[in-house]
Amino acid sequence: MARRFISCPPEGKTVRRLDALTGEMLASVKLDGGPTGIAADLSRGRIFVSDWFASRIWVLDAMSLKPTAELPVGASPAGLALSDSGRFLASADKDSDQVSIFDAESLDPVGTVAVGLRPYGLRFAPDGRLFVANVGTNDVSVIDPESRKVTDTFPVGERPYGIAFSRDRIFVTNQYGNSLSVLSLDNLSPVDEIDTGEYPEGIDTTSGGSSVALVNWFDNTLMVVDASTLAISATYDTCDGPRAFGTFLTGGDNR
Repeated sequence: MARRFISCPPEGKTVRRLDALTGEMLASVKLDGGPTGIAADLSRGRIFVSDWFASRIWVLDAMSLKPTAELPVGASPAGLALSDSGRFLASADKDSDQVSIFDAESLDPVGTVAVGLRPYGLRFAPDGRLFVANVGTNDVSVIDPESRKVTDTFPVGERPYGIAFSRDRIFVTNQYGNSLSVLSLDNLSPVDEIDTGEYPEGIDTTSGGSSVALVNWFDNTLMVVDASTLAISATYDTCDGPRAFGTFLTGGDNR
């Protein structure tokens, strides 16, 4: 699976497993709802896919993509995240203003946590904390998954969308703000606000953790930012209307 990636364009309602180098489609499954977010638990041979329309998470076999189970969550689940330890699976339930947390081994529900308005993207930090981007309140909630409590909340730009971590920093794309908020992972204090292209969305950490890459939906570009200097090191043209959500770079370690 090292050279594989999973995609799920919601308009097509199809989840695909592809070769990351050749683009060859290796497996696909058509789902009857609105597949939105994806998380991969390859050590257990599972792929998790959120269903925007039916308040559930599909559990798929990682090779065949055959559905094996469904997990109930809140309304309009969007982002999914698996903790680095493999212990927790989390779902951002946008229209319930909550995060659902599951035991990733047993798939039993652990609990729900109320966050800001309309949580969308979320990601576990290397230290185990869960960071949740709330698009309706322009802030990020920090959750201790063990206690299932919000330990901190900090403001970012307008309509935060995606979250990544690198060089002990937090990077948050602000879709309506056309910016990238950078904060210290240690004390959550602001470090910088970087201008991006129009409608920045998905963000991920490059291999080795030296940079973060983000997709500018309306600018048709992929932008790379040096995580240490915070300089824009490269900008690449893409196809029309590029979108990304969750983990979309192979080999990134999110640190």
